[in-house]
Amino acid sequence: MKRIFVLLVIGTVLAGTHGAGQVPQKISYQGLLTQAPGGATVPNGSYTLKFEIYDALTGGTLQYSDTLAGVAVTRGTFNVTLGPLPGIFTKPLYVQVTVLSGPGVGSAATFSPRSELSSAPYALAPWLINGSSIFYTLGNVGIGTATPLSQLHVRGNNPVRILGDLSTLAGSEYVDFMARNSPYSTDIGGMRVQRDSATGNVNTMIFAAADGFPASEKMRIVGNGNVGIGTSNPTSRLEIAAQDGLAITGYQPFLTLRDANASNWRGVIQSVQGGLDFLAQHYLDATDPSSYVGMDMWGDIGIRTAPAGYYSLHVAPSGGFYSAYIEGSIADGIALYANNQAAPNYGGQTNTAIEGDAEDANNNWAIYGHANGGSNNYGGYFEGDLVYTGSFIHASDANLKENIQSYSGALSQIMNLTPRTFNYRSGPEYRGFSFSPGKHYGFIAQEVEKVIPDLVVTAVKPPERDAKGNLKVKPTEYKAIKPVEMISILVEAMQEQQKLINELRAKVDRLESK
Repeated sequence: MKRIFVLLVIGTVLAGTHGAGQVPQKISYQGLLTQAPGGATVPNGSYTLKFEIYDALTGGTLQYSDTLAGVAVTRGTFNVTLGPLPGIFTKPLYVQVTVLSGPGVGSAATFSPRSELSSAPYALAPWLINGSSIFYTLGNVGIGTATPLSQLHVRGNNPVRILGDLSTLAGSEYVDFMARNSPYSTDIGGMRVQRDSATGNVNTMIFAAADGFPASEKMRIVGNGNVGIGTSNPTSRLEIAAQDGLAITGYQPFLTLRDANASNWRGVIQSVQGGLDFLAQHYLDATDPSSYVGMDMWGDIGIRTAPAGYYSLHVAPSGGFYSAYIEGSIADGIALYANNQAAPNYGGQTNTAIEGDAEDANNNWAIYGHANGGSNNYGGYFEGDLVYTGSFIHASDANLKENIQSYSGALSQIMNLTPRTFNYRSGPEYRGFSFSPGKHYGFIAQEVEKVIPDLVVTAVKPPERDAKGNLKVKPTEYKAIKPVEMISILVEAMQEQQKLINELRAKVDRLESK
């Protein structure tokens, strides 16, 4: 047959009305076959046509190829649909047609020149093309609305969904919303929505500033709902990793804490004039105006009473049994430690570590100590002189005693005791005992122990610790005497001596009467 010429009429993308992911990537292609340029059309019939799309008018790279059999040709014209053709509509494309078979066709014939694919008249309006990019600068764009109020206005029940493809991204998929600084070369901040590719279901929102991601991350929301500021791994609903992480300003600013499991009762942390107040529910609803703790700007603390400058800690009665109750339960622990040291180079100062005052009741105990259950139980241990102005009272009620027996032989025991004079040692290792200086009178415990062993005990000096509770000096054992119990032995010795005196006197009287 004679040479056939292909005349391209139109090639256009078949666009649907759905989202971009559902647009059929196909084109409707129409041509006219003639036996020569300007000649008669080919006979009517069924033809087999091969369609090839290249990225150049001549040569170039093949982008698509398809062979269609049974193409109906009437008066030289035909209509076919080519595709799908995903991902190739980003540059100029050219169609090459080869007739493989048909009425009067002896051998395959490829026609040239290739015909350029063009768009439908309104396919790109009002969009413009810049290389492989498409853009619009004439106004606002509306999706779901005909009256867009901003450069991009999306309206709908689920207006925006951006999906990434894990197969084409390394590490994790994400979408960035960034603001850039002029001339568009430096990030000045934005938001990233990210999904961990390892788990596939942990969503993360990252907010950054200055140099963008990840150099200047400022905040992130992780998949379990925790929010981190200054940390990428928040372990609480809100975790702030910073020295000055949270500031609340205003007139007497406060922070409210509500317990949703207890009728939304609340507690308030408030700052007033540089101080810090902790206000409980009953203070806030005025049912108990004393239910608060306050600390002024100097660090003085008041519990159920306003802080006073002359009290570091001031506790007012609460109506309960104890104004303050301090409990220690750790091994070698101290429930209450008071240390009042004189300021350097301060003369005439008088210090009291603990002062007790109990008044106006039938029974008043200014300080009460109780020790029980150990090898050594001391209701009080004092290093230094013990001074008192009242009576020294020792428990002696018969109702408190059992196995009561008479005692004898005290005079011989007393005669075997040796009174001594001595001075207490004053070296550095004995400084913690706070011994009184000067000459003293008494006994040596080891000597008394040989005569009356029941009067001698092994006492234990408490350990010494620093301000942090670290051990400085271990507990120290030493011999001690029970002086109160020695009084009864002395009385018995005097009675035995008086009995001897009376017997001798009676004997003298008898001798003188003869």
